[in-house]
Amino acid sequence: MRQWKGMHWQRNGLHVNMAVRIIYINDTTLRDGEQAPGVSFSELEKIQITEELLQIGVHEIEVGIAQTLIWEKRFLTYLQRSEYRDRYGIWCRANREDIEKALSLGLGTIHISVPVSDFQLGHMGYSPQWVLDTLEKCIEFVYQHADQISIGAQDATRGNRAFLLEMMSLLNSYNVSRLRFSDTVGIGIPSSIASLANFLSHHFCGELDFHGHNDLGMATANCVSAVENGVTQLSTTVNGIGERAGNAPLEQVAVAVAMGMERDTHIRLPGLQHLCEAVSMITERPIAPDKPIVGANVFTHESGVHCHGQTKHSLMYQPFSAETVGRTSKMVIGKHSGSTTVREVFAQMGVDVSRTTARNLLKHAHTNAMKIDTSNLLSLLTTSAHQNN
Repeated sequence: MRQWKGMHWQRNGLHVNMAVRIIYINDTTLRDGEQAPGVSFSELEKIQITEELLQIGVHEIEVGIAQTLIWEKRFLTYLQRSEYRDRYGIWCRANREDIEKALSLGLGTIHISVPVSDFQLGHMGYSPQWVLDTLEKCIEFVYQHADQISIGAQDATRGNRAFLLEMMSLLNSYNVSRLRFSDTVGIGIPSSIASLANFLSHHFCGELDFHGHNDLGMATANCVSAVENGVTQLSTTVNGIGERAGNAPLEQVAVAVAMGMERDTHIRLPGLQHLCEAVSMITERPIAPDKPIVGANVFTHESGVHCHGQTKHSLMYQPFSAETVGRTSKMVIGKHSGSTTVREVFAQMGVDVSRTTARNLLKHAHTNAMKIDTSNLLSLLTTSAHQNN
């Protein structure tokens, strides 16, 4: 068994520094993402999304729920014939029927989810002892047939820590390799997730996986906080799709960990745009123009001060280069633009404009309350030139 030693794991006498460990992304778009109201993937769409996720380097793909996956024959055949089948996880309830179905598919990780908060247990009619007894039976049964097992602590952010400690003791005794703790109702904030992750990381001997929901708009921040406190795997969905306000968005989490924390995720960041656009089209959920990482406007500059700064250095008013995530920066002319922006935009069109002409164009547009875009730039240039002759 691995033993936790501060910020190091001890494996067979060798110490591994947590600061250089890879942070793995486990995507659940095909399971939790599809639970978003109005979202339903066809089998061909599931195959397409799986291919896209593999191409960008997602560590594990939660491909569905054991109870329903067995009916998706075409998708299932694709998964079973794939060279990556060990990277496909299946979500199960804590009962033998689900687990038997999952095992029969011959794929990767068997993920078993149980409620751990007093609130959920009470309303579901279960006791903490029921959870422990049921988990023990499930784990013993899985180990008779497979060795890739993950346990999910549902509603862990509202869970009783004394009970979580009992649960981890049980999991450690069976050398369970992964514990996913979930902020199921999205009530966590970075400080509370930090406290919980730190507590779990000092008592669980395997890998910790954080599954965050976005009800308070903090799912990405909570993922960062989790990693800062011992978590090495993160559960995400593309574009953050999911129930209610959704889940931690894969694209934001991957970039936040890679660029903000300088930790390796094995995610190929330039492929994120294509992936997110593909899922947006499939789900018929447009990407907001100001959505971080993949929105149309996140590398677009209009204000005079910002555009002038961008001509000096590409990082003057950007956190990282657009090319890092497969994008390009651009300037547009608008109400807040200056002459430098106008000249730069026209230069991109192959037109040389003097500073005086640029100022006259902006004056004409503002005086007449005109919207400025690429479709009317040349006509505006001609009109303003005539009025100033």
